[in-house]
Amino acid sequence: MQRPLFALLLASAALGFAPAASAQRALGSPVPEARPVTVTQFHHRHDRDFDRYRRTSRVQAPQRVWVPGHYEMRQREVVIPGCTERRWVPARFETRYDSCGRRFTVQISTGHWELVRQPDRIEIRTERVWVAAHWRTC
Repeated sequence: MQRPLFALLLASAALGFAPAASAQRALGSPVPEARPVTVTQFHHRHDRDFDRYRRTSRVQAPQRVWVPGHYEMRQREVVIPGCTERRWVPARFETRYDSCGRRFTVQISTGHWELVRQPDRIEIRTERVWVAAHWRTC
């Protein structure tokens, strides 16, 4: 009766120390908090054994740089609408011939004012613009 009790106590003691051993292994290689860690696990089945491979790669966090406020020269396109002007269109006359071959002049249209709109044009203007302070990632 003592032998099974001794084996039971020995097995429970071994199980009780197993988490402490794995915790010590985990604490053995601390990971710096400034860098995030990417852990990828691969599972490979070989015959009846189940092997586990683990690869750890470190990725450096992007660095942030403070850019103070400053002025910049920027170019921008500006549409300038065309103006509208009045133009005089003179009367139109045409020369015609009657059945006897005599020549005479006929007024086709009277003289009138016409509104003519000039096309829009695009100019490139350089402006001084304030850029507020901000963080930039490199």
